[in-house]
Order: sequence, then structure tokens, then C-alpha cells
Amino acid sequence: MAEKKSKSKKPASVASFNLLDDDSFASRTKEALMKVRKKGTTVDSLTNVRREILNLPPIYLQATLNSFGIQTKTLVDIIGAEGIGKTTFMFTIFGWAMLQGSPCFYVETEGKVIDEDRALRSLHTDKVLAKRMYDRLSFDQCFELQQAIDSIYAWVKLVRDPKSEVYVPHHIPVVVGLDTFSKLMSSSEAEGRQLYNDQTVKGKEADAKDLGTGSNFGHAKIAQAWSRQLPNWLTMNNVILILNRHQNDKVDMNAAPGASFGGDAAAGFNTTSIGGRAFSQNAALQLILSRYKFATKKIGEENVKVGVDAKITVSKNSYGPNGSVCFYRVNQKCDGDTDTTYVPSLTFAPYTPEWLMSKGILEISSKNKNCFSCRDLNLFDVNGDEFYAALQANEELINRIGTRLRLKGYEVDDDQPPALPVPFPTPDNETVPADVKE
Repeated sequence: MAEKKSKSKKPASVASFNLLDDDSFASRTKEALMKVRKKGTTVDSLTNVRREILNLPPIYLQATLNSFGIQTKTLVDIIGAEGIGKTTFMFTIFGWAMLQGSPCFYVETEGKVIDEDRALRSLHTDKVLAKRMYDRLSFDQCFELQQAIDSIYAWVKLVRDPKSEVYVPHHIPVVVGLDTFSKLMSSSEAEGRQLYNDQTVKGKEADAKDLGTGSNFGHAKIAQAWSRQLPNWLTMNNVILILNRHQNDKVDMNAAPGASFGGDAAAGFNTTSIGGRAFSQNAALQLILSRYKFATKKIGEENVKVGVDAKITVSKNSYGPNGSVCFYRVNQKCDGDTDTTYVPSLTFAPYTPEWLMSKGILEISSKNKNCFSCRDLNLFDVNGDEFYAALQANEELINRIGTRLRLKGYEVDDDQPPALPVPFPTPDNETVPADVKE
């Protein structure tokens, strides 16, 4: 009887979290999960491998991470300076996660919630689908460390409670993004200042700590304590936690006079951020985002800045090699929207063709930096965006590239390519573009 009661509750709860309006999502996947967990063929083993990975679709990014995507039940630590798309990248990951059925929780800490238009075009290029995702994204705003942690724990506890109306089965990972850890106040800093939902403050205003009088180790101590809890908590609740952190200047007190670690090039190696080394030690994946150059477009006779080109450096990868890099563009001037589609906020398109050419996997020729032909894709004299769209839509070709590069999640049996990125619930090293000079 208990089992029947449990089953009767799931259809309603599934509808509350199924971002693609698939009412049979949970029941189908539960049955499929039971099947694939049984001992079977190599293909079943591959399915299990992929079930433990949140797919990140861009093949260029996959190659950089040496994986089909992000390992579930882990911490992803993202460090970067201002203005290079940390929040945009987080929302892009949210969009990929929701497309696979994973609910997402966004905790904002800086009092500058991402603009709705920017969030939408980060989640998906399809306007209708982007709005559906946006409406299903959970949100909270916190300014103090313990408050943020409590909020995250409360949300995860809610969605993992079988009695909850928003219950999410455990085999479907949930994604939490904290943006950013760096700007949260410690408990001592928040004393007398922290505003809660009931418009009260903790302590008396007269007792508020002056800037600089609190402990310099407030964040580091909490980070260390939290990091000891995270491995068990992430695993027990099947959570992917993404932390955005601001990159601070790296100062070498023993450097020779005139020596410097500054500059955007050096930023790719700088993991200095508030919170100490706790998250660096805990993270399964640590990415450093650094500025490369401004993206420009010729409008009339003038070269106009339309975005920022930036670099992802894999500082730590528990499931692959460290040190790999890839490049992306943050579009700040999005003037190519149609009635049904957005220009994406963040894209890997400008650098993907050249990266593939360097690998020699496909037969690609180029007339200039934005004109490509590829016999494998039946494309002739197309720009980078058109090339990228055709490539990512070609499942057989993506599988061929992933297999050729021996990326985690692309193991094959009898030379048969596995099925391409499927939503979680369903059954079944460094290359630098030629124009980059640091």
C-alpha cells in the first residue's frame, strides 16, 4: 500500500518541476533507471556514465573539460574578474541543466539581480523555451554567509522531500548557483546591518561593526567548515553546487622590485579569492575566467565594441587534466534577434571552427576568420555562428569528435557511436586559437 501511495503522488509533483512539460518524466525515468542499473552491455555502462554527468553541449567546452559535461554531486568553483560573464556563464549552465530536466536555484548576493532580458538569452536562444525556463528558476537574495547557506539547504531539502509538492526524484540532479560567495558578509560584518524579510535587523544599529574591525578570517573559517560538510551533502542530495567568486589581485611579497603578476594574461593562473583555499580543495572542477580582448564589429567605417572575448582555464579537474583552455564571447550588443530567437548572451561559436581546424578531425577550410567551409557538414562559405549551429545540431559528428578525442562519456562498443546528450530522466588538451597572443 505504501508503494502505491508513493506512486500516486508523483505525477502531480513531476508536473511541478518538469521544465519541458513532460508529465510522464519521473515514471518513465524511474523504470529506465532500474533497467540500466542492471548488469548489461558496454552501451549500458556508457549510459550509466552519462547519467552521472550534466551535459554541457558545446563540444569545444567538452574537449576543454575532457568530459561530456559536469560530474554530478560535485562542487564547481568559478573564479574571475568583473565584467567577463561569470553570472552569464552560470545562467547558461542553468539553461543546459533545465533542458535535461534539472531544477535550478539561483542565490544572488550583490544586490544587482541579472536583467531579465540578459537572463532569458542566457538560458536559451528559443524565446518561448527561454521564458518557460525563466519562470521555473527558483531565486533568493542573501547578503550574509549563514543566511545564504541556510537558504540553499532549505531549498534542497524541499525538493528532495517525497512529501513535498515540488519533489524531485533523487536520480535527477538539482543545480544550485551562489553568485557570488565573495560579496557575502560574515556574521560579524552583518551584525546590526543584515536586513531580513520581516524588515528587521540583527542586533542594534549602534552595535554595528565598523568596516575593517571584524575578523579577516570570517569567510575562510566558514568556508573551511562548510567544505567539510559539502562532500556528504552533495552526494546524499545529488546536487551540483556552482560558486561564483571574484578574483583578487595576487601579491607576491617576495617578488623582486619591479616584478609584477598583474595583467589579464596572468589572471588565467590566479586563484586568489575570498574564502581561502577551502573551495579549491573541495571543487571537482575549478575554472578561472579571464579577459582576452574586446570583440568588435565593423559598422559603417567604425569598429564598434560589441562584446568581450574571454578565456576559461581549467585550474583543477578531478576527472581530467588541468591547464586546458578554451575561449568564448560575451555578447553585449545583441542586435540579431528574430521574432522567435535570441542572440545568445554567451557563445563559443567564434572560436570553435578554428579549434576544430587545429585538431584536424574534420575537413575545414577558411577564407578568413569568419568564413568557413566544411565538407562533413555540407557547408560552404558560412560565418562562425552558422558553422557552430550546424555542428552542434549534427549528433553523429559530435559523437565522432568526442570519440576521437577520447572524452569521458564517449566510450563506444564495437565502434558504434552512443546516443547523443539525452535528458537525465530518459533511458537509454589545451588548444589556443592561432590569433591568441598572450
